[in-house]
Amino acid sequence: RSGLPQRRPGQSGAGASWSSPADSGFQAAQAAAQPAQAGTTASGLPRRVPKANLVPGTASLAEPQATSPAPQISPERLRSRLSSFQQGVRQGRAFTRGDENEEDK
Repeated sequence: RSGLPQRRPGQSGAGASWSSPADSGFQAAQAAAQPAQAGTTASGLPRRVPKANLVPGTASLAEPQATSPAPQISPERLRSRLSSFQQGVRQGRAFTRGDENEEDK
């Protein structure tokens, strides 16, 4: 037997129903394609219903977990990084202008 789907005896092609593991996601996306509205504003724009149009499984409703604090960087190290960045920007601008002398500054 091949891996192709087989038609059962007595089944016609037009009336046969099939399913896929992705059907639930497809149905959820179809439902979200019809946006929920709570009337209109005074200017005629649709009024938004918060979180009413989320597709299940795409956005977490749980509270975000706490992240670790950013590592401490000494002021001297930060100053050095910014200085290097500024020097690179100056060199790049001088290079695009064709200014050879600016690169040495």
